[in-house]
Amino acid sequence: VIPYLGAGWAYVYTKPVADSFSFGGGFLTTCKLAKHLNLVLDLHAMILQDKWDDIRGGRHGEGIVDASLGLNYHF
Repeated sequence: VIPYLGAGWAYVYTKPVADSFSFGGGFLTTCKLAKHLNLVLDLHAMILQDKWDDIRGGRHGEGIVDASLGLNYHF
């Protein structure tokens, strides 16, 4: 399991256009299935400013959570 953290800038190109400072982190893990085949799982969460969805409420921010599952084959 590999934990990671990061900061950056998020931008939406479609209307309503939005941009925001972002802070995120997650966990990346790999499980060996066969000699040349690995299963990869990445769990990630990102925190953005409240203006992200163009609806401002009493909150201090908004969040996005995602998961990716994939296979790596080593030639």
